[in-house]
Amino acid sequence: MTKSSERKKALYGWLNENNSQDAESRLKVQKFLFFYETLSKIEGDEYELDTLKGYKNGPVFDDVYGDMKYDYHKFKEESKIALSTLRAKVKEDRAKVSDFLIKIHNEADLSEITHYFNIWKNKELEIEDGALHLPLAEGDLSESDICFMQELKESFPIEYIDSVQVLNYGRYNFVMSKKDYHKLTYEQEGVLVELSELNDLVNPVFIELEENGGVSFD
Repeated sequence: MTKSSERKKALYGWLNENNSQDAESRLKVQKFLFFYETLSKIEGDEYELDTLKGYKNGPVFDDVYGDMKYDYHKFKEESKIALSTLRAKVKEDRAKVSDFLIKIHNEADLSEITHYFNIWKNKELEIEDGALHLPLAEGDLSESDICFMQELKESFPIEYIDSVQVLNYGRYNFVMSKKDYHKLTYEQEGVLVELSELNDLVNPVFIELEENGGVSFD
C-alpha cells in the first residue's frame, strides 16, 4: 500500500504528465517536490513538509521515496487518479517553475543546490556521519532559504519558461527559444552533441542559432 499523501501523488501526477522523462528519476522528483512545497510555504499557500528527511543528496520526502522505490507502478497509477481529483489544487505556475529547475540541471547540480538550504545544512554533519532518515525541521527553513528560493523563481519568469525548449545531451541541459528549436538542423544538433562532450560548461547552457547556420552559447 502506498504511503504518500494525495497531494504528493497529485503533484507527481502533474510532473509525469508534463515531464515524463524526469518523472522517472527519483532524485529529480524529490527536488521538484521540495521546490514546489518550499514555494507553497513562502507564498502563504497550503504546503506539506512534514515527511521531509535529510539524505546525502539533499532533502527527501520519505514517503514518496519509499513508494517510488518499492511500489512504483501502483504509486504511478494512484498519482494519475489523484491528479484527476486534485488538479485544481496544483498551482500551474508554481509547478512550471519547479519543473523548469529540474529540467535545466542534472542530478548532481540539483543536489548541490539543495545543499545550500539551511533546512538541510543544519543537519549536514549528522547526515555526513551516517545518520539515516533524519527528520528535517520546518523551523530550520531560514530567511536565507526563503531569499534563495525566491531568487531561483525570479530568475525564470513564467513567460520565459513558456518561450523556451530544454534539450538534454549527456551531462548538459541546453536551453533555446522555441522559435530556434523548430529551426534546429541535423548539423546544428551535432554541434550540441559535440558541446556535450566538453568538461568546462556549466548547466544550463543557453543556445542561440545564428543566421549563418552556426550555434552560439553562453
